[in-house]
Amino acid sequence: MRLLYVIILLAFQTVVAQKHINGQVFDRDTKEPLPSVFVVNPETNDWAITDETGTFQLRMPNTKEVSITFRLLGKQEAILNYKKENLNTKIVVFLQKQDLRLDEVVVTARKGKKFSEITIGREVIEQVQAFSLNEVLEQLPGQAITNFTLNEFKPIAFRTVRPSTAANTGFGNKSFGTAIVVDGIPISNNENMQSYGGNYGPPFSPNFLGFGDPSSSSGFNGYFSNANYGADLREIPVDNIEKVEVVQGVPSAKYGDLTSGLIKIEQKAGKSPFRVYPSLRDGTTEYGFAKGFKVNDKIGFVNLTVNYLKSNAEPRVSYTEYERITTNLMWSWSSKSKNIRNSFSVDYGFNNDNVNYEEEDTDNKIVKNKKKDLSVSNRFKWKFSENSFFDNLDINANFRYSDQLTYESKFVNIGGSIVGTSTEEGVYSGTYTLPSYTSVKAVEGIPISSFASADLYKTFNTGDWSHSLLFGTSFRTSDNKGRGRLGSPETMISAFASTNGGSGQGFRPYNYGENIRAEYQFSLYAEDNITRNWENSTFYMNTGVRLDNQFGFTTLAPRINSYYQYDKFKIRGGFGITSKAPSLNQIYTGPRYYDAVLGDYRYPGYYNLGIVQTFIDYPNNKDLKPTKS
Repeated sequence: MRLLYVIILLAFQTVVAQKHINGQVFDRDTKEPLPSVFVVNPETNDWAITDETGTFQLRMPNTKEVSITFRLLGKQEAILNYKKENLNTKIVVFLQKQDLRLDEVVVTARKGKKFSEITIGREVIEQVQAFSLNEVLEQLPGQAITNFTLNEFKPIAFRTVRPSTAANTGFGNKSFGTAIVVDGIPISNNENMQSYGGNYGPPFSPNFLGFGDPSSSSGFNGYFSNANYGADLREIPVDNIEKVEVVQGVPSAKYGDLTSGLIKIEQKAGKSPFRVYPSLRDGTTEYGFAKGFKVNDKIGFVNLTVNYLKSNAEPRVSYTEYERITTNLMWSWSSKSKNIRNSFSVDYGFNNDNVNYEEEDTDNKIVKNKKKDLSVSNRFKWKFSENSFFDNLDINANFRYSDQLTYESKFVNIGGSIVGTSTEEGVYSGTYTLPSYTSVKAVEGIPISSFASADLYKTFNTGDWSHSLLFGTSFRTSDNKGRGRLGSPETMISAFASTNGGSGQGFRPYNYGENIRAEYQFSLYAEDNITRNWENSTFYMNTGVRLDNQFGFTTLAPRINSYYQYDKFKIRGGFGITSKAPSLNQIYTGPRYYDAVLGDYRYPGYYNLGIVQTFIDYPNNKDLKPTKS
């Protein structure tokens, strides 16, 4: 903290004349000024919004070159680099219409200029005709391009060979440790507890987690339950995505609750024409429409996107299908002086996996996996006056409520077996299953999460060195209020039934709402982006530290990325510590019931007597620590 204080003190003792970058943005076709263009210097996070005449003003950084990004919905994003000596006069920028027929459109993932970041633009998304984020991320170097199917959950993991099945522990851990952030707000899967075997079996085995249709899969998993994994990429449509940035190396200290990589998504906002589109590919149909319009100068812009998708992995039959409905309503507003920008959005999603072999298979198998999501988010940006202590303030907040129901039923014929039913230890008379019956298992989850963050930015110079400081804090909660694992021992899957002399783990219902305690994460972070330019070389270093308290466990995570470039020669390196909090499904596993059959006495037509002894283990992992990388 003393070092940070000295840096800030030096910043305000350094007398440097404040200079500005002044410019104007025009439409390339009509030559008319473009208002509401978002102009940002990504190095310093300094931003501006063009007025009705297309003019803007940014602070002049103390660097040899300045990179400025110009972004407006419906126009091709422009990333322009300027020599500092060329910024003494007003710059003029022309934006062209976003069109795949443009001669210089890059339709592959674009490698970043600094470290390990890779950017995927809107042109790539449209070129690959993606239905979800999964198909977009398959364009990344090192990712396997698989047979197209949306009838199984889609995880993502970096720096690893895709295993033959999703049950691979290394793959599962890396998938769970990959963070997805949409406009500064993370998508959390920590609250997902759609697992029927949370208290037994491997944590990354979809077979033990339950619920799916492996017969319809491409050989990878075929399951719907993604508890203990990362977010299901099928649930994220791409029609409202403007850009995707992937960081596979050391991330900024701003980002936490991750160990394996970071995916940053920027959404569209602003005026756009009415668009209706159908898509068809390999048994998948998608329909959608989008419209962005300006209400007036005072109220701002409203964007509405609606998307419907239906997919069948095997079009020749109708056993397995996946449905997705997503809606996004966004209101974007900026103040009259263009120094405040706010975006408020409401998202609703419905996802449904359905497997029905009732008329075709002997066991009449039915599987359903339904999920409803409601998310409310607000993103606030404030650019302070030049005499203020800090330059910018960003505040993000989100609340997400989900309703999940996963269900499986099938016909079994095991001739009548003994099952334990007691929820207390001891010896008692067990219960017999029917010789044949319909086995039912279901899980009801109500994941609830919230997130809030506040970031302060300051850019200053100390001699020939340029500094861009960030100070921030974040807070997030995780909870699940569902009824949990439902069913009864008598109608459970036959794997839990025992015979004379046998023993094994038994099933009992487990209520999440009554047994789960909300878990919290609190974080503080600070970083400095340092730049020094010489005549033929440049030195850049991003150094920061993050302090996380995740579910009661504290982690100090220093991070550093640096490079030195001389002419065309460049050397770079980085080091950092990251941490990922465990999921609620890994912490609250529920009691384990072990049922031993001591005696099985049957006299057909007269009596059946089964003697069972139950042992109980309480294995909740409340002391489970975060994973570090």
